[in-house]
Amino acid sequence: MTDPTPRYGRTRARKLKAAEDELRRAIRAEGTPRIQTAWDRMEPWVQAWWQRDTAQEREEV
Repeated sequence: MTDPTPRYGRTRARKLKAAEDELRRAIRAEGTPRIQTAWDRMEPWVQAWWQRDTAQEREEV
């Protein structure tokens, strides 16, 4: 029986998403303005990666 849980390599997607959320919270709470600005520039690309990855999963099914 195969595990239907989405993965990136051997890591479950929900674990990656949790790490991303933890990083976002830490940056907002403790990051310098420069770090927060860098995350603001990077975050749309991270979200696009999640959307692309989800779209590919739907195509594979």
